[in-house]
Amino acid sequence: MSATDRRPVLPAAEPVEIAGVPDGLAAYPLRLWKVDAEGEPTVPADHRVRGLHLRPPRRPAEPDVQAFLAEHPQDQAIARAGWGTLKRRQPAAAWDIAVRLARAGVIDLVAKLDPGNSAAIGALTKWRLTQPALDVLAEQASGRREVSARTVSLAAEAADRLAQSCLDANAASLVQALRRLAAEERPSPTIAAILAASAEAIMTGQLYAGGKAFSQRHFADSKAVDADRVLEAAGVEPAIRQQLGIYRYGDISIAGPITISNPADPLARASLRGFPGPWTVPADPNEIALSCHGAPLVVIENKDPAQHLSRTRRDLAIWFLGGYSGPTQLHMLAALAATATTTVVITDSDPHGVNIAGQVVTAIPDARLIDLGEHPHMPRSRPYDATRAAQVLKPILDTEDSPEPLRSFAQAVLSRGYEVEQDDVTAPVLDGLLPTPYTVQTKVERPEHLGLP
Repeated sequence: MSATDRRPVLPAAEPVEIAGVPDGLAAYPLRLWKVDAEGEPTVPADHRVRGLHLRPPRRPAEPDVQAFLAEHPQDQAIARAGWGTLKRRQPAAAWDIAVRLARAGVIDLVAKLDPGNSAAIGALTKWRLTQPALDVLAEQASGRREVSARTVSLAAEAADRLAQSCLDANAASLVQALRRLAAEERPSPTIAAILAASAEAIMTGQLYAGGKAFSQRHFADSKAVDADRVLEAAGVEPAIRQQLGIYRYGDISIAGPITISNPADPLARASLRGFPGPWTVPADPNEIALSCHGAPLVVIENKDPAQHLSRTRRDLAIWFLGGYSGPTQLHMLAALAATATTTVVITDSDPHGVNIAGQVVTAIPDARLIDLGEHPHMPRSRPYDATRAAQVLKPILDTEDSPEPLRSFAQAVLSRGYEVEQDDVTAPVLDGLLPTPYTVQTKVERPEHLGLP
């Protein structure tokens, strides 16, 4: 590369008077400079102005720049990202933010001359970090490297100790999570601390009274971290999270002639028969077993019809979904369905209702899926977004393995052009599908001779 190829564009020592310069800044002409054999600039190559360098006429002192960046940490990321990123993300505010950072001594701005007026500044093209700002960012980068090194060491050591421990032979998923974290280029110190504390607790037999207790003990704040969520995202199996006491079990909602028992405790047994519901119990298949003893099982999306049926159709076992279900809930639902004579699934006849029903029929392949749009109903009055409905239903309609009843339900909802809510339709539909074996007595006949009202 020749010396000519390495000629720099540098600002002049003195500013010039030019229109459009923001208050607090001065404009220094940018010119191409000649260089000597060592590449050092000597004199301007010509008088042509290549642009304008905008900065304060008196640069802020280095401690002032450092204090500004310490007080405005969000500006560090902005300055590091550059003008192009700021202009793309915040086009309306970009110029004002750039001028503010330049006045603070964080950046020097580079602008063009106005193509229609050489005595005015034109568009901003980029900025350059000042030396004080570069020093701050370099120091932070060094600190981050030190933190990363400590984090890697913490995760690797915890993985080794847990792998060598004989206290729990099923902790492999936690060991793997720690080793994956240790292999990351910039591992999260918070995640490492959670995983390492979990490993220590497994080895010492500690039991936390929930996720908030874990957070309070290790982070001095019960809401600082969600350890169960972090461990789940890291691939740690539920059994380990249950052993720690931080596992969030979730819940299920049921009503009707359902018996709840604990397989490990013969005396732990309760019946919901005759009680209005739905009742909420933990989704814990290890300690809770369900049976409806041959009663029909009705799986319902919305709460109001679930409550209504629990009072008016006490012959039916009711499972209230309340939306989408997790794998544990679906596992327990399938186990309950195995004790029923038949399972009926009723959701809103809308795109999300189809997907919710899809979860259930996947868990219970022989469940009977009901499209309320095929029964007397009133269309939902709110506007129907056909495009969005097609997007939501596309995975079902495009998947050849989708159960035929589910595909038919999806196609019917899409073709109908409006949605059907289940709340006012469920009870009469069920009365036709599953006639009640008895009449609920609502009036007590009192002997006249007793004189009772």
